[in-house]
Amino acid sequence: MRKLLALILAFALLIPGALAEIRHEGPGYDTPEEAVLAYVEALNRGDVDDMLSTFALETFVDNCDADAYLLRMQSINPMAIYGVPVSGAYSRSLLINARRAQINNILMQQYMGISAALENTVHPLEDSAARAEMEQRFADSPANAWEGTAQFVRWINPALVDEKLAHPMNLVNAAMQTAHYGADDIDWKIAHLTLGGAPAILFMQCAKYGDRWYNGELSGMPGMMMNLPVTSAGMVIEGVMDDYVDLSALYNPLLSFMQTEGSALLDANAASDLAGTRWQLARVDGADVTVVSDAEEAAQDDGRSAWAELKLMRLGALLDVRLGAELIHEKEEPRMLVGMAWRDRGDAPELLMIRWRGPNTDQEDSRLERSGDELILTIGNGISLVFTRK
Repeated sequence: MRKLLALILAFALLIPGALAEIRHEGPGYDTPEEAVLAYVEALNRGDVDDMLSTFALETFVDNCDADAYLLRMQSINPMAIYGVPVSGAYSRSLLINARRAQINNILMQQYMGISAALENTVHPLEDSAARAEMEQRFADSPANAWEGTAQFVRWINPALVDEKLAHPMNLVNAAMQTAHYGADDIDWKIAHLTLGGAPAILFMQCAKYGDRWYNGELSGMPGMMMNLPVTSAGMVIEGVMDDYVDLSALYNPLLSFMQTEGSALLDANAASDLAGTRWQLARVDGADVTVVSDAEEAAQDDGRSAWAELKLMRLGALLDVRLGAELIHEKEEPRMLVGMAWRDRGDAPELLMIRWRGPNTDQEDSRLERSGDELILTIGNGISLVFTRK
């Protein structure tokens, strides 16, 4: 057997790129629900590799907008990968493996927490009895009984977790997060499961690239709103994770009212013909600037050119804009990311909130309108950005 493996390895080394082109992520899914269910099915098999393959890995790294992340955060954390751009094959490979390891580490922390109530602190084991007790905790871990028991029950509307999720500011934040993901859309999914014979709830944030959906983050914004720790890996399990979460505050409303209709704000854009569309700046009314077709051209211009792209998503909208000095109040940074919350009223979109980074325009004067084949975003000061669909 060892000779056979050696021969296979030697043959592979003769083929340029044979080992380098291993792809960790799966093919993606038609819907975010399919991505989450694939994760649950892999969990049921106890197959961590398949669980990780449901996430955007190579796709995430190849699309992640480091500049958008740094622009949004105004800082860089050496423990995070989001602000590091791909600058060659070496950095790309590092980032892909770091992305995969990041998700795996969260799952490992979940296992440590569920098995032995261990969080991110050192736990002294001063004698043989303490060591033996710890070994027994892992031997008796509830996670050891998960294989073959993970079953999907039903979807839970995110609005039932916390009504604050429907606040426009959270939709603005969702849009801004989409920017550094480099994704076309994100969605929040909450699944009611049974796991090891106990009721469980899984929180997942999904990301769309092109026409394919992937899992993006365990927990995501709904889990953050519930103050789930990283060690939960987006999962709450009745009778198992009592040390992490006040289950009475979480399960009672969810399991009692799962059939309740959700938030009109979260649901309004689900079937909209505008959700998932992209728009290119066609002209600027009220300002003496020239619209150009290239973002870099606008960024390097003398301040008299403008470029912008508008994404309308189910959870918010994002304006990626490079505008002349007249429009950005002579701010040195030529690029801005503008998050918006919007709602489709059927005959026209309604702008609920707009958040500019840096000097603000008058939000009270901002509005989003549809006129024939054009979208018009009025940003105040008598200036309107007119978009046509891409």
